[in-house]
Amino acid sequence: MNKYSVVISEQAQQDLRDLSNAISFEYKSPLTAVKYLRGIYDEMRKFRLIAGLLPVQKSAYFLQYGLNVKRLRYKKWPSFIGLLAMQFILFG
Repeated sequence: MNKYSVVISEQAQQDLRDLSNAISFEYKSPLTAVKYLRGIYDEMRKFRLIAGLLPVQKSAYFLQYGLNVKRLRYKKWPSFIGLLAMQFILFG
């Protein structure tokens, strides 16, 4: 099984910081923010191992980011799928 490297773009890092701040300050739940971000990073680590097994996304929405886009889901939060799917780069 191939192992891929994941590089998180600057925009994705900012989106993750914004998400963490929203959970911490707007919803007043800093512990939840820490746990949620930890979960996202854990999923990214898993993604490195399974990326080759996942299908390439072919919908017009995903094609705007390139031809080899793969999607990572975390906790079924639809608005977050795009962030993780498009904002980091896999190197095989």
